[in-house]
Amino acid sequence: DPLIQALSGQMLLQGGRTGPVFFMLSLNDFASGYLGLLCGLCQLWRREESGRGGEVEVTQAAAALALIADHVVARERGEVPPSCDERGRDALHRLYATQDDAWLYLCATGSGDSLEALAEALELDVRLAGLDTSARGPLAARIERRLCDRPLEAWVERSTRSLAFVPVGDEYIRRQDDPVFADTGCTVRYAHPFFGELVSAARAIRIEGCDGPLRAGPWVGEHSREILLDLGYDPALIDRLHEDRIVATPVPEFARRRQEPS
Repeated sequence: DPLIQALSGQMLLQGGRTGPVFFMLSLNDFASGYLGLLCGLCQLWRREESGRGGEVEVTQAAAALALIADHVVARERGEVPPSCDERGRDALHRLYATQDDAWLYLCATGSGDSLEALAEALELDVRLAGLDTSARGPLAARIERRLCDRPLEAWVERSTRSLAFVPVGDEYIRRQDDPVFADTGCTVRYAHPFFGELVSAARAIRIEGCDGPLRAGPWVGEHSREILLDLGYDPALIDRLHEDRIVATPVPEFARRRQEPS
């Protein structure tokens, strides 16, 4: 995935003053998986319609260009890439630090009163209309200085219909019960044989009638006994295979330490 990030230009497009950005997210791994699923569904539909299927092909390279298609087209039209940087695309859609070393995302809705709302929210007694709103323009610098005067929550409370101050400073691991995720079914709790109870991302696609409980992926050798039984092996022979360590369900070191008495 990082190789394709580099070759496709994704790292450079997301960069700015400090150069390219290494994505910690597996963008193209997931994108190619979803596109592969879509291809499979399309072929199933094609088979229903015509009785014929066919081969499909999805590559990370194709997925990467699909994710940056607007930039590919812009280049062909000779357009200059936007003057964004690693903090955002312009002054009104940008990450800013606050007094308490937290971060917020300032997001204007694009309506005509965004600048007026911003001036009111930041208590700036100046006209913002006409200022350069680029990512590194004077307006961005002015907002940056002002937001450093107060803590995050003080600004979040000033969100309006045309202007949103969105907190982004907390790591997700500390926000897994946030109602935005938990109350909408985006997260789920389930039992893991080694880690105990875990919170994980739920199924991204929810289909009526297909809402069975989420289970952990199988561990190495976890279903060896069931598979051997299905193949017709005698249970006593399977026991001997386990005793002789020809077949095994290894317990990972971290789980073994958790099971040891303290």
